[in-house]
Amino acid sequence: VGKLTQLQTLNLWGTNVTDAGMPEVGKLTQLQVLDLGGIGLTDAGMHEVGKLTKLHTLNLDNTGLTDAGMPEVGKLSNLQTLHLKYSGITDAGTREVGKLTKLQTLYLRGAKVTDAMKHALREALPKLLIDV
Repeated sequence: VGKLTQLQTLNLWGTNVTDAGMPEVGKLTQLQVLDLGGIGLTDAGMHEVGKLTKLHTLNLDNTGLTDAGMPEVGKLSNLQTLHLKYSGITDAGTREVGKLTKLQTLYLRGAKVTDAMKHALREALPKLLIDV
């Protein structure tokens, strides 16, 4: 996969990809849409995702992501849509989302994020739609 350097969209939903495969994904610097939902991704693999600065859509639903991996998401300044459903994210990790000034839609169903944090995000990013 890492040789497909001009690839703009990659859907790995539900595949057997784990953190071990993420260095190949990290080579795809032209990616704009990346779906990693339902794979064996943990915080350890997020370093590679943080390199993909052209991403505007990222799906991390149903992964092993926790607050420790969220600083890598905070580096993705072009993100417009972010899926974090049924992840291990809490208020602490969600603070990184406040850095994403272009973010328009955030999916949080099943994440352990309080109403107070959702309110803080709406204040920081007034145009943000939060789907819970």
